[in-house]
Amino acid sequence: SGLSASQLTSSVVTSLQPAIASAVAEALRNTQSRTSTSVSALSPEEEERINAQQSANAQYNYEYKVGDDDKQTYISHKEARDGQNVEGSYNYIDATGSLVTVNYQAGPMGYTENREVQEGAVQIDQRNIPQPWSGPLAGVSSSTSSASGSSSSSSSSLSQSDLIAQILRAIQPQISSAVQSAVGSRNRASTSSFNAGVSSGLSSANVQTA
Repeated sequence: SGLSASQLTSSVVTSLQPAIASAVAEALRNTQSRTSTSVSALSPEEEERINAQQSANAQYNYEYKVGDDDKQTYISHKEARDGQNVEGSYNYIDATGSLVTVNYQAGPMGYTENREVQEGAVQIDQRNIPQPWSGPLAGVSSSTSSASGSSSSSSSSLSQSDLIAQILRAIQPQISSAVQSAVGSRNRASTSSFNAGVSSGLSSANVQTA
């Protein structure tokens, strides 16, 4: 035929597009199906029943304390559980030197806490006062980070048509190369056939002349 390599490439890409669209749609459906299945494997009632069974006889208690006079780091935490009910308390010295104490309870009815702050409990040494971050990304504003995050979010929510277009762009060079090779092979085959025909005709003419 008289089709050029670019015309053949366009024809191949056009014929592939429905198959690629179908494959991408199926892949997206499978991904969404797996996500939905993993999230909704249990109904709320089943999940509540299993949690109640596992929590019925749960019992533990623990306590730990951290004290570092050099870094002025002071933390303590204790907690006890009996079935579905948990009680505990923790305290720490914050960056201003205040002592923060939290007493909390958790259970079937939810979580509650009581927080107390005793200011000036510790005089923080100058060397222990937090300084501005000077490492990687220092000076980068939150708006820049947000813009980057928004860009990533938008790029991750491509439509199927955008995804198909990206796939086609990615495989275009391979298709072009394959088609050009095919066209080259076809042309060489045609040339060989033509040369063979000419050679055969000359041989016949020579025989007749002789």
